[in-house]
Amino acid sequence: MEYLILTTLAIIVLIPLVIPWGKVLNVYCITVWFSLWVLFYVQTERENLPSYDAGIISDDVVLGVFILAFILVVVLRILVKLIFQYLNEQ
Repeated sequence: MEYLILTTLAIIVLIPLVIPWGKVLNVYCITVWFSLWVLFYVQTERENLPSYDAGIISDDVVLGVFILAFILVVVLRILVKLIFQYLNEQ
């Protein structure tokens, strides 16, 4: 089950690379951004319970990595768009 969750989150984080520019991409990015943060804080609260077994790497660390990966994917997409716009103007 953990691999299914990790795969799903990885796909969600990488989808902005293929969605065309427009309102759909904006709505998707905003929704995923806030959803990842909500999941992060919910998981952090869950890990504070005495009965929670965190394992070697806790889930909030993995969610933090996904948040950073999402930021990098979106910034990369914006940079590529700006570079292509600059090259097309010349």
